[in-house]
Amino acid sequence: MTEKESKVNINLSGNEIRLGSTINFFELHPHSDEHWKIKRLIEHKYEVVPFNEAFIVRFGSDLPKDFYYELPKATRLEIELQQSTTFVVDIPKTEEGNDWRFSGDGISLSDVNNFDYQLQTQIKNQGRTLIISINNVRETISDKDHLDFRFIAIRLNQKRGGALNQIYYSQDPRIGVRRPTH
Repeated sequence: MTEKESKVNINLSGNEIRLGSTINFFELHPHSDEHWKIKRLIEHKYEVVPFNEAFIVRFGSDLPKDFYYELPKATRLEIELQQSTTFVVDIPKTEEGNDWRFSGDGISLSDVNNFDYQLQTQIKNQGRTLIISINNVRETISDKDHLDFRFIAIRLNQKRGGALNQIYYSQDPRIGVRRPTH
């Protein structure tokens, strides 16, 4: 696994199956005139994610193949659909007098019809934190395994008495969501 990917796994531990889930932490630095920066928490430190570089979440299984294929197909599918990943994206406070907050659902999806998974968003912490949850990931059989979206944020200008500025959209970050075919 590289720094650019996260792995959600299923394991066998004694007599029980342990389902994997991951949480990935990010900081978003919106800007009204420049590309927005996004940083990912890697080993206790936030590091800039290069623009146009995809972050991949791989859903998989480390179950022994003989055990896995002895399970009924419906059971295998149900086990896989219980795996999940969560992205926690924070907007830190700025010192420039501009106060950024997530707006609406926090993201705008480019293509809402071609998902092989479920996606939910929640905004917390007075609009400074966006939680993106992905679950029910099915086998990736198409080339469209990237979640194409834009972050949506508003800027509250404290210098102008808290007046809201317009809504801003980020450049498209790329997150790949994949489950290999069996």
